[in-house]
Amino acid sequence: MRGTLKVACAQAGLEWRNERKEYYVPQAETGLYEFRHVDGERRATALTGYRSYGSGADRKRLLYQLTPKFLVDVDEEWQIWVTLRLYVRLVWEDGNLVLGTAIARKRKKVTRQWWNKEWLVRTLAMMQRISRGQDAIEIGQAREKVSVATMPLRLECPLSIDTAVMDALGDSQIEFATLREGQEEEGEDVHMDAGEVSADGP
Repeated sequence: MRGTLKVACAQAGLEWRNERKEYYVPQAETGLYEFRHVDGERRATALTGYRSYGSGADRKRLLYQLTPKFLVDVDEEWQIWVTLRLYVRLVWEDGNLVLGTAIARKRKKVTRQWWNKEWLVRTLAMMQRISRGQDAIEIGQAREKVSVATMPLRLECPLSIDTAVMDALGDSQIEFATLREGQEEEGEDVHMDAGEVSADGP
């Protein structure tokens, strides 16, 4: 099954990197990809694009390219399940692949604004990109045909928001706003480094 899905990726025009044994969305497809959402409406999202990293003279551009990772399993009723996970491939503007311990930090910079709904639309778009806009990824014919639906039966997110922490953060923001109002009336400047909350998807 995994081999068949790799054939589908190749036929859909995804690029192959032999060193990492992975297919990824070509750089030339920077822009929005139109897909069909679960409600049947047409939407658009990016499967590859650029992000700036660093500042000043050290400012560089990172190219991100989404990579499909397929997991195949068989349940107790001998039904075959295919799970798609999206991997974020990062490349410097000079063409060098981002590797090593720095990749996790840089990947968070690219995906820090991607919450559940952003991962959902990219998952849908990737499946439809591989199926070339059809309702299913299909390879082979007759009894040899493999067909995988592009609409998910289930979406899982391994991370969740700690509401207690968010409530505490809200309280501190209110306290800071009150403090700022009081000090602004006295002509003082108040500076605060705001923390960021981010989540990685599957």
